[in-house]
Amino acid sequence: MYQYLKNKFNRLVMQRKSNVFKIKFKHKIFEHMHLNEEYSVFDNIQSLILLEIFNQLYDCRKELEGLKTNRLEKGLNIKILNAFLQNCTNLKADYIIRIIDLLSTIEKQGNKEVEIMHFENFVFMVAILVALKDGKQKIFSFNHDKILFNLIDSDRSGSICLDEFLRFGFLLGINKNKSLESLFRKFDITGDKELEFMEFRLLIFAYMDEEDKSNEIQTNEP
Repeated sequence: MYQYLKNKFNRLVMQRKSNVFKIKFKHKIFEHMHLNEEYSVFDNIQSLILLEIFNQLYDCRKELEGLKTNRLEKGLNIKILNAFLQNCTNLKADYIIRIIDLLSTIEKQGNKEVEIMHFENFVFMVAILVALKDGKQKIFSFNHDKILFNLIDSDRSGSICLDEFLRFGFLLGINKNKSLESLFRKFDITGDKELEFMEFRLLIFAYMDEEDKSNEIQTNEP
């Protein structure tokens, strides 16, 4: 009986792992980056490293476009960001587009509109990726729940619809749409097919509690 229960538990753990969305970095500098355990932020040294990386990427854009503007004011364009993520991570093209869309803004430069990402959002993007790399996406989501809610609410309606949750739910570290849809319906308490912030926050709390219980079971396993 014990062996049967143990095997069943192991199958459940493996199934859960298959639902986890994780990434890998291709460069050691990012592999050695980790977020603060308590607040899910970078320390000062890592922030300075990211500033230097951002500056170098902007210099590439500046050279390609002949820009003469301040780095931090104008930010990185989509081509530079896409090349950066393709070369530094194992993210598929679809997820690269999603995360860029999430954190970039449309701004007018001269006579045209350009989609760019400023330094603060660049740092937050890398923080998301580092959290996913380290399997710390749940505590990251807990520490930055309001920011994530506002980002996932891409139409700025004040609530998250199912389509938005399915598109950006990978930020919570969940790999499968079926799991995301189940979570969404479970915490849509009002039944209006939208997640208000408090419902989203409850989802994060419950999601973290589920992980704590899973870790406790594994720790106590003989």
